Amino acid sequence: MRSLATYLGLSLAVAFASWPAAPGALGATQQKARAANLVHKQQRAEKEEFSKPEAVLKFINDYRSDPQPEKLPELVRAMGNLGLFRDLDMAGVHVGFIAGVLGSNPQLTERLITEMFPMPPEDQVVLIKAIAFSGLANWKSVLERFVERMPARAGLIRKYLYGDGKILNDLPLEGSSFVLDAH
Repeated sequence: MRSLATYLGLSLAVAFASWPAAPGALGATQQKARAANLVHKQQRAEKEEFSKPEAVLKFINDYRSDPQPEKLPELVRAMGNLGLFRDLDMAGVHVGFIAGVLGSNPQLTERLITEMFPMPPEDQVVLIKAIAFSGLANWKSVLERFVERMPARAGLIRKYLYGDGKILNDLPLEGSSFVLDAH
C-alpha cells in the first residue's frame, strides 16, 4: 500500500511539474533554464540550416538579395564539416565568397574571423586566401592578428605577408590560367 501511495505522489509531482506555469510564476532558476533551452534549440536549428551542401550553395546564391554577414562563421564551419574545401573545383568559389563578405564588411571582419575559430589546419588555407583576396586595405594587418591561431599555416601566412603569395589584384587575367586552389 505504501508503494502505491509513493507511486501516486510521484506521478502527481511529475504531472504538476510538467504543467505550464502561469506568466510571471517561474522562479529565476526556471527562467534561466528555459532561456538556455531556447538558446540550445536555436543553435541546433542554425546547425541544421547548413547541414547539406545544397543549403550552403543556396545561402551563397541568395546572399546578394539577402546579405547576412553575421552567418559567415557558421557557414564556414559548415563548409569545413561538409568537406567542401577539399573539393578543388569548388574551393575557389568558397574562397571568393568568404573574401567578398569580409571585404564588404570591414567593420565586422575581425569579429567574423574570430568566430570561425577553432578551425582545423586543413581549412585554414581557405581563410588565409580569403583574407588576402578580400580587397581590404588592411588585409595584411588582419592576417597578422590571426597568425597565432594558425601556427600550422605559418609558412603560407609568411608567403602572403612577405613573399610571393599573389593576392587577387596581382593574378594574371589574360593569357594564362592561375591555380587558386593549390595548397
